[in-house]
Amino acid sequence: MTDKHRIELASDATGSTARLLIDGLDISHIVTSLRLDVSAGHEHRLELQLRAFPFSAALEGVEARIDGETADVLQRLGWTPPWEKEDKR
Repeated sequence: MTDKHRIELASDATGSTARLLIDGLDISHIVTSLRLDVSAGHEHRLELQLRAFPFSAALEGVEARIDGETADVLQRLGWTPPWEKEDKR
């Protein structure tokens, strides 16, 4: 089962400017595309592609840091930070 979220979509008359809010948080600036499926008798489904930067690395002993805005978006979508998982053990 997935968590349910409040989704708000808006666009200007030309379609050149759009806004996407998930649970009140505007993530428009990191979304590259979206697909919204709305069918009678089925749950609504939103698929997002977020801006990513290609890279490759193989490192050990690295401290990972995630900025607050990114962590907030990921947590709203169901991600649990590793430090919260460790606290529950």
